[in-house]
Amino acid sequence: FLQEQLQQRQNLWAKMTQLGMFEVITRIMQSSSAPVKLRATDILLSALAHDPQPLRSFLATQPRNELLESLVSEFVSSEESGLPEQIAELLKLLVDPETMEGSLDKNDFMDVFYNQFMEKLIAPVSGEPYEPSVSSKGKAAAAPTAAPAAGGSKSSSSSSSRNIPAST
Repeated sequence: FLQEQLQQRQNLWAKMTQLGMFEVITRIMQSSSAPVKLRATDILLSALAHDPQPLRSFLATQPRNELLESLVSEFVSSEESGLPEQIAELLKLLVDPETMEGSLDKNDFMDVFYNQFMEKLIAPVSGEPYEPSVSSKGKAAAAPTAAPAAGGSKSSSSSSSRNIPAST
């Protein structure tokens, strides 16, 4: 009975992935309200708990890394209770080497994560403002902006520069 239940769960996740679950979550993370984004991250956490490989593969191969960009942006700029915490857990599980299968999984995802998003993740800690730019390959790339002048404000939100609505 337990084996049958496990197989049904595996089939369900595979079918949802095949039907475009991650593409739908990408759109949700780009344009929905904070409570809806919180529910979307719940789904991503459940997907990771089941099998992290499909999500990692999607994030590593998505043409403009829109989902990972949205997650990182929400993590560093969201003021909604619970959302940054869930995204932090999600990112922690995504980069966990214990759950990575083979060197291809590690290399592809980790290359995208570290080369394109690590700078943005550490920008709030380092005090450097961050704004994404588009590289010649069409993928989001880290592009730090100049530090604010003395007496300048660091309160500008990077979400306004990417057509992602600010959280309300």
